[in-house]
Amino acid sequence: MADEFSAKKIGLPEIHRIKLANFDLYSLQPNADVRVDKNVFCLIGANGLGKSTFLNTLIYGLTGAIPDPSRKFSSAPEYFKEAMRSNRTEDYFSGRISEESYAFL
Repeated sequence: MADEFSAKKIGLPEIHRIKLANFDLYSLQPNADVRVDKNVFCLIGANGLGKSTFLNTLIYGLTGAIPDPSRKFSSAPEYFKEAMRSNRTEDYFSGRISEESYAFL
Protein backbone atom coordinates (compact mmCIF):
# COMPACT_ATOMS: atom_id res chain seq x y z
CA MET A 1 0.00 0.00 0.00
CA ALA A 2 2.89 2.39 0.67
CA ASP A 3 4.04 1.98 -2.94
CA GLU A 4 0.59 3.02 -4.17
CA PHE A 5 0.80 6.34 -2.34
CA SER A 6 4.47 6.99 -3.04
CA ALA A 7 3.80 6.81 -6.79
CA LYS A 8 1.26 9.65 -6.59
CA LYS A 9 2.78 13.09 -6.50
CA ILE A 10 1.14 16.45 -6.44
CA GLY A 11 2.79 19.18 -8.44
CA LEU A 12 2.19 22.67 -7.14
CA PRO A 13 3.23 25.80 -9.01
CA GLU A 14 6.19 27.79 -7.76
CA ILE A 15 5.42 31.47 -7.79
CA HIS A 16 8.41 33.69 -8.48
CA ARG A 17 6.69 36.87 -9.64
CA ILE A 18 3.23 38.40 -9.47
CA LYS A 19 2.26 41.22 -11.81
CA LEU A 20 -1.05 43.05 -11.66
CA ALA A 21 -1.67 45.54 -14.47
CA ASN A 22 -4.09 48.43 -13.94
CA PHE A 23 -5.28 46.94 -10.66
CA ASP A 24 -7.05 50.06 -9.49
CA LEU A 25 -7.57 48.85 -5.93
CA TYR A 26 -3.97 49.95 -5.45
CA SER A 27 -4.39 53.50 -6.73
CA LEU A 28 -0.87 54.58 -5.73
CA GLN A 29 0.67 51.67 -7.61
CA PRO A 30 -1.94 50.04 -9.91
CA ASN A 31 0.76 48.14 -11.80
CA ALA A 32 2.00 45.98 -8.94
CA ASP A 33 5.07 43.87 -9.63
CA VAL A 34 6.08 41.60 -6.74
CA ARG A 35 9.01 39.21 -6.76
CA VAL A 36 8.83 36.20 -4.48
CA ASP A 37 12.44 35.39 -3.68
CA LYS A 38 11.96 33.36 -0.49
CA ASN A 39 9.99 30.29 0.52
CA VAL A 40 7.77 32.48 2.71
CA PHE A 41 5.87 35.52 1.44
CA CYS A 42 4.39 37.89 4.03
CA LEU A 43 1.66 40.33 3.09
CA ILE A 44 0.88 42.77 5.89
CA GLY A 45 -1.23 45.88 6.26
CA ALA A 46 -4.22 47.41 7.97
CA ASN A 47 -7.78 46.19 7.40
CA GLY A 48 -9.29 47.17 4.08
CA LEU A 49 -6.05 47.70 2.14
CA GLY A 50 -6.54 44.77 -0.24
CA LYS A 51 -4.53 41.87 1.20
CA SER A 52 -7.32 39.33 0.73
CA THR A 53 -8.18 40.73 -2.69
CA PHE A 54 -4.52 40.40 -3.71
CA LEU A 55 -4.42 36.76 -2.57
CA ASN A 56 -7.79 35.91 -4.12
CA THR A 57 -6.63 37.44 -7.39
CA LEU A 58 -3.62 35.13 -7.25
CA ILE A 59 -5.89 32.15 -6.46
CA TYR A 60 -8.12 33.11 -9.38
CA GLY A 61 -5.11 33.28 -11.70
CA LEU A 62 -4.01 29.79 -10.63
CA THR A 63 -7.37 28.04 -10.43
CA GLY A 64 -9.95 30.13 -12.26
CA ALA A 65 -12.07 30.13 -9.10
CA ILE A 66 -12.88 32.59 -6.33
CA PRO A 67 -13.63 30.80 -3.04
CA ASP A 68 -16.51 31.93 -0.86
CA PRO A 69 -15.54 31.42 2.79
CA SER A 70 -19.10 32.07 3.98
CA ARG A 71 -20.44 29.00 2.15
CA LYS A 72 -20.38 25.55 3.70
CA PHE A 73 -19.59 22.68 1.33
CA SER A 74 -19.90 18.95 1.75
CA SER A 75 -17.58 17.95 -1.09
CA ALA A 76 -14.78 19.23 -3.32
CA PRO A 77 -16.92 19.07 -6.50
CA GLU A 78 -19.60 21.20 -4.79
CA TYR A 79 -16.94 23.71 -3.66
CA PHE A 80 -15.47 24.10 -7.14
CA LYS A 81 -18.89 24.27 -8.79
CA GLU A 82 -19.76 27.29 -6.63
CA ALA A 83 -16.29 28.88 -6.81
CA MET A 84 -16.21 28.65 -10.60
CA ARG A 85 -19.74 29.84 -11.40
CA SER A 86 -19.72 32.46 -14.12
CA ASN A 87 -20.83 35.43 -12.01
CA ARG A 88 -18.69 34.59 -8.93
CA THR A 89 -15.85 36.76 -10.25
CA GLU A 90 -18.16 39.75 -10.63
CA ASP A 91 -19.72 39.11 -7.20
CA TYR A 92 -16.32 39.02 -5.51
CA PHE A 93 -14.51 41.87 -7.26
CA SER A 94 -17.49 44.26 -7.47
CA GLY A 95 -16.84 47.13 -5.06
CA ARG A 96 -13.18 46.13 -4.67
CA ILE A 97 -11.89 47.10 -8.09
CA SER A 98 -13.52 48.88 -11.03
CA GLU A 99 -15.74 46.97 -13.43
CA GLU A 100 -13.20 47.58 -16.21
CA SER A 101 -10.50 45.80 -14.19
CA TYR A 102 -12.45 42.66 -13.31
CA ALA A 103 -13.90 42.39 -16.81
CA PHE A 104 -10.46 41.14 -17.86
CA LEU A 105 -10.03 38.65 -15.01
